Amino acid sequence: MAKSERQITISTGGERAVSLGGSANDTLIVTGDYNTISLNQQGAFHFHLLNDQFRDNMQKGAPAAFYDGNRPNWANIANRDDADRALYIALWNFVKDQKLPAQRMGIILGLAGEGKTTLLMRLAWNLAEDGYTVFWQHSGLAFTTPTPDFQTSGPIVLCFDQADQESNLPTLASNLSEVGVPFIILGTSINHEWHNTDLEAPLQRVLLLRHFDITRLNECEVNSLLDRLAEANKLDALANLSRSRQVSHFLDRLKADGQLLPALLTARYGAENFENIIRDVLRRIQQRQDGEFLILAYYLLAAVHRFGYWLSRSLYAHALGIPEEKVSPCILGPLKGELVDVIKDETERLFTRNSIIADRVAQLVEKEKWAPEIRYLYETLLEALAKYLIQKPDDPQRKLLTMLPLALTRRGEIATA
Repeated sequence: MAKSERQITISTGGERAVSLGGSANDTLIVTGDYNTISLNQQGAFHFHLLNDQFRDNMQKGAPAAFYDGNRPNWANIANRDDADRALYIALWNFVKDQKLPAQRMGIILGLAGEGKTTLLMRLAWNLAEDGYTVFWQHSGLAFTTPTPDFQTSGPIVLCFDQADQESNLPTLASNLSEVGVPFIILGTSINHEWHNTDLEAPLQRVLLLRHFDITRLNECEVNSLLDRLAEANKLDALANLSRSRQVSHFLDRLKADGQLLPALLTARYGAENFENIIRDVLRRIQQRQDGEFLILAYYLLAAVHRFGYWLSRSLYAHALGIPEEKVSPCILGPLKGELVDVIKDETERLFTRNSIIADRVAQLVEKEKWAPEIRYLYETLLEALAKYLIQKPDDPQRKLLTMLPLALTRRGEIATA
């Protein structure tokens, strides 16, 4: 088996073993101090034991620009950059309740930018600190029947950000249930994405499935967030306001309206509304020598990431008509640090800073006519994807051929779909 395809298997004590697959870069394993991890001698799969050394490394690490709207990393969690959320207690009790079935799943549902991922990361970290074995899976599942070589006590906690994109979840749950492994699945999803998948019914046949809705910020959560911003010296435009006026800013319907990401951004940049922040940034970029290309490049990725999807570096370059090696110097570099920057994960998947920003930018660019109409942009992308798939027919991006039109249809953009 190639190194990037190594498996970790979960010991079940029976004839059938179940494994979680993926490359070392795709899967982060966080486990409590008192659990035992043992890999076979050929297993070069990387994992992180949540011990004093890992905690220290994360606390000294480089946190993402969390208060600027970047996706959090584990250093953010280690340094407690996230604010307390009311929903956390319900999720914690769901995991801890021994009266519930041994096989169960909780799915955190909400709008984009409401803090679902951050909340799940906080929960995963704290459960690991409490002694649970916690897997954080970033992408793809695989199932094999190798010799079991992973042992743990107590239920396994499996975390899936954007669980709606994990089509193999029912198979995993079924396999684990059949061999009697106690497990708890925790996931996140945008509301409509989850309810329009075919995952709920098959999952409910094999486990208890419970929904947890993350709502807009309440006054208590806002105060917790303001405390974090004050500690980090990130209050910026709100620094000279009284606490009551700071709270009002976060809850005001015409400003942040209780939404986490707009709340952070309007506090950070001081504009009266989210669209003005985006417009100012885009205008500044547009004035650069390569401004039109940068806006088009961002707009192309935003048209995909607004629905939570990603593009590979190679497909992105192909759709833009540039060599792959030009993506970093011509796009990632110039947009670095901007509100509309393009980021990549370890597997060369490209995202915008946040899907809610991507959605607002896509709407604004089209309204201001700064680039071709978005339906023409999708045509360009799908034509590039078709040519790309001739060379790589099994590439997971093939799902965009059906997922993008479906996502647009759900939003009522029938003509574009």
